[in-house]
Amino acid sequence: MRYGYGIIALLSGSALVPALADAATPEFSPTAFFAGRTEGEGVFHRIASRHKATHVQGTGTLTAPDTIVLAQHVVVEGKPPRDRQWTLHAVGGGKFDGRLTDAIGPVRGDVAGNRFHVRFRLKGGFDVQQWMYLQPGGKLVQNHLVVRKFGIRVAALDETIRKLS
Repeated sequence: MRYGYGIIALLSGSALVPALADAATPEFSPTAFFAGRTEGEGVFHRIASRHKATHVQGTGTLTAPDTIVLAQHVVVEGKPPRDRQWTLHAVGGGKFDGRLTDAIGPVRGDVAGNRFHVRFRLKGGFDVQQWMYLQPGGKLVQNHLVVRKFGIRVAALDETIRKLS
C-alpha cells in the first residue's frame, strides 16, 4: 500500500515531534519557507508495521509571488526512492490551493499564525492531514501528518524540516 508521505511536504524529520501549538509568531509563509532548498528527516508510523525512517530533499521555486512549485526526492526505509511535486498557490485570507502528484483531487491549506494545515486525498480513499509548525528563527518546521481510511488512523509521520537556503 502506498501513502503520500507528507508536503510540501512535503516531508520527513525527527523521531518525535515536540508538543505542537498554534502561536501568533513566527508567521508561517509556506511560499517563503519552501522556496530554495529544504531537507526533512522523520519517522513514518504505520499500523501493524515497524516504523520507517524517512528522508526528503526539496527544492522550491517561486513561479509567481504567491505560487510555489516544490520538487521533492523522497526516501523511505525499505522502499525505492521516488520523486513528487507540490504546487501551492495563495488564494487570500491565509488560504492555499494546490496539487500534489501523489494526491487525487485538490490540495487545500490554511495558515494561522505559525501553523500551516494541509488536507488532501490519496488513491485508495486515504485522507491525509498535515500540521506544520514554524519554529522561532524561521529555519525549522515540525511536521505531523496523519493518514486515515474510513475515519480510522492508519499511519502518521513525524518529521523535522530544515530550510537550507
